[in-house]
Amino acid sequence: MRDLLLALLLVSSLPLIIVRPYVGVFVWCVVSLMNPHQMAYGFISSAPVALLVAGSTLIGLVVSRETKRLPGDPVVICIMLLAFWVSVSTVFALRPDVAFPLWDRTIKMFLMVLVGLALIRSRQRLHALVWIMVVSIGFYGVRGGLFTLVTGGGGRVVGPPTTMIGDNNSLAAALIMTLPLMRYLHLQSANRWIRLGMAGAMGLTALSVLGSFSRGALLAAVAMFFWMLVRSRKRMMILALGATFAIGGLFLMPESWHDRMNTISDYQDDESAMGRLDAWTFAFNLAVERPLVGGGFRINLDRDLFLRLSPEAGINRAFHSIYFQVLGEHGFVGLGLFLATLALAFFKAGALSRQCAGDPKLAWARDLGAMTQVSLVGYAAGGAFLDLAFFDLFYFVALLPVMASWILANPPPVVWKPKPVKSQVPGRGRPRRAALPPSTDALS
Repeated sequence: MRDLLLALLLVSSLPLIIVRPYVGVFVWCVVSLMNPHQMAYGFISSAPVALLVAGSTLIGLVVSRETKRLPGDPVVICIMLLAFWVSVSTVFALRPDVAFPLWDRTIKMFLMVLVGLALIRSRQRLHALVWIMVVSIGFYGVRGGLFTLVTGGGGRVVGPPTTMIGDNNSLAAALIMTLPLMRYLHLQSANRWIRLGMAGAMGLTALSVLGSFSRGALLAAVAMFFWMLVRSRKRMMILALGATFAIGGLFLMPESWHDRMNTISDYQDDESAMGRLDAWTFAFNLAVERPLVGGGFRINLDRDLFLRLSPEAGINRAFHSIYFQVLGEHGFVGLGLFLATLALAFFKAGALSRQCAGDPKLAWARDLGAMTQVSLVGYAAGGAFLDLAFFDLFYFVALLPVMASWILANPPPVVWKPKPVKSQVPGRGRPRRAALPPSTDALS
């Protein structure tokens, strides 16, 4: 029944996507971030859902009469160069049979992110995009928070299987990135019940991060919390969120959770932490051998190469770091483009926040810029310990300030409409003159 319902929703959305391609960007976000089809157990779980949505969106993009132009922003240029460079490194990959499938998925992600940038051309669409990103990831935050409360932290919170957020560490990083976006919606919602609901979702998401048992997520959450405290308005909500996180960690989580978190300081005695150091050694040595293009996607699966470049490692491992992942797979050039994308998006968000700080009418853009910075801080800190370099959510978040800046620089035209003229009642004074349009100078 679940498969039939999801299939019906998908099929019914395709004609709308072709007519209004920006809807395809929204559906793509749901499919790529939330992965609802992976929570089914029948035919829909293996159906090419993402391909159908992307194809319909591209058809709509071609036939739509909307203006379709990418802004020449440095963040956009870096993302396009990064997409080009991972394609080059795939051509020279040491294991092209392994690298190509992930390149195929990554290049589709870059394409849809840029399509989204071209189509999200109004504040309403931008606000809707943030809502969809929050609901797609926040669903697992709320569910995981309730699970942590019910079990007293006795179970580990994980994401949907066979997805980029399937394991506990990746899901926790995605939740940390989403918390600031929840705060943005909390600040911008006028409805009291929506604000209360968003506050509750933030608290449950914080508990879900604890329930993931992810040590990297704990460090990222601390960094994100302090940056959010600096950048947010009305800080009492942030203090309440921090208190929820601290109290949950101290009194709700079991002894096994505390024992695992204590290994952060005793990493020399932890096999998992030492395995990360082996993977990082492999990535650096591989980049030294192939500084321009690295080894290609998933080169860490080559066991013989891994053990040759990291002799002390007993087995080959995942990179467990966005930085060493890009370094090993795409060389120093790829790492430079990736870091430039992250840094430029961070400064773009800060510039947007400062630009709108003095105008109450632009509070939405000010809050969006500030919370985007917080989200990027969470990603930069949490990503140091997991492989999420080509995660859709990061690139959509990085482009939020670019979209907002374009919207501010290109406001919708004001359509002048004359005021209606009341008909003259006989015997009651002279007829009123119709309102004249404003002068050409006023319109210009």
